[in-house]
Amino acid sequence: MKSTKWLAIPLLLVMGLSLLVTACAKPKPTETLHFRFDIPWAEIATVKDGLFKWAEEITQKTGGRVVIEPFTLSKLGYRTSEVPSVMQSGVLELADISLTATGGSVSIAPISSALGLAITPEDSYAIARANWDMLEEGFGKLGVIPLMVSDHGKMVGYSRKPAASLAELKAFKIAVLGKEQADVLTRLGIPAVVMGYGEIAPAMGKGVVDGTILAPGTGLGFKYYETLKGVNDDLSYGLVTLTSISKSAWDKLTSQEQKIFRETSKKYEELMLKQIAPTMQQNDTNALAGKGMTISKLPAADIQKFREVGEAYWTEWAAAKGDLERKAVQNALKAVKK
Repeated sequence: MKSTKWLAIPLLLVMGLSLLVTACAKPKPTETLHFRFDIPWAEIATVKDGLFKWAEEITQKTGGRVVIEPFTLSKLGYRTSEVPSVMQSGVLELADISLTATGGSVSIAPISSALGLAITPEDSYAIARANWDMLEEGFGKLGVIPLMVSDHGKMVGYSRKPAASLAELKAFKIAVLGKEQADVLTRLGIPAVVMGYGEIAPAMGKGVVDGTILAPGTGLGFKYYETLKGVNDDLSYGLVTLTSISKSAWDKLTSQEQKIFRETSKKYEELMLKQIAPTMQQNDTNALAGKGMTISKLPAADIQKFREVGEAYWTEWAAAKGDLERKAVQNALKAVKK
């Protein structure tokens, strides 16, 4: 009887542990997650096609548990710069965030500013990736997790008449979004004024300014071709957007689903880099030409001067700022010189 009694104790322990493990085990999620995805400029940016395919592939790989639905945040009256805070509030879970538009955030501003060193789309991508650890930390403070560089490109210079050199551009007053960009143009001898995004098109229409530096798609959307005739493909600074997810939405995913998001994002970032984003930028530029605008490029000597003036300015700018700015600019300088 004693032997039977002692044999029963381990058996009871095993059964108890089994019940405990079963009770504590995380149940397999069955709830369908509906994530709203805001893509700015969806009407004019062909990058949206790649993003929609990215969303469809995630839905497929998660067995339909994660459904990503298009959502237009601007219809609710929000500005692009407000996207991270809106994501934190739960209004939407996913967004394609412009790094330039989010530059007002203290944690993002250094990398956004460093994009001023970008003259080519490849520069823009390299600067974003060189500062990726800072981007993750900065967006993390905003309750957002960056998943991939969805678009990397550049702004282009618009002018009232075609201008194929820095000397010719000196005849035009150019509106830009930031003081730093205005300072660089001033050092090149090009008159510049800082304006808000929504102020630029009306100002050009009234003749207050003669041009601007913005994305090719922006010129199409705002019909710059109605008042301007020139586009300089090399008068530029960087443009980067990041497909991102809110931290609260991320935490609803299982570890396997998070892995799916990471792996699918890596796949589509490579597609964006090599195929989709360059095609979009070229298509938009060609469309501007189709509207009667003359596309010009700067001579090699002017590009080199533009780069040298920009590097000198941003190095001085960073030296007068803090550690984050210095790190961002140093990373950017190394990236564009590779």
